[in-house]
Amino acid sequence: KSVRPGLLVLGTNAVCTDTVGAALMGYDPRAPRGVAPFKNCDNMLLLAEALGVGSADLKKIDVRGVRIADAKFPFPS
Repeated sequence: KSVRPGLLVLGTNAVCTDTVGAALMGYDPRAPRGVAPFKNCDNMLLLAEALGVGSADLKKIDVRGVRIADAKFPFPS
């Protein structure tokens, strides 16, 4: 089933941008392996964060525009 949330996410750091995208989709960007969307894999956001490439912590990301809570568009698991 196709969905159209009508959101555009931009950023200068791919890990931070993906973290915000995951949160907008209703997922916990810090979720461990076994929890959606990382049911069958390691959380690549946490792996990248451990390498110092970016942050998977929303508290450390400067989100501008609409608040995540107001723009959240939960995706089916």
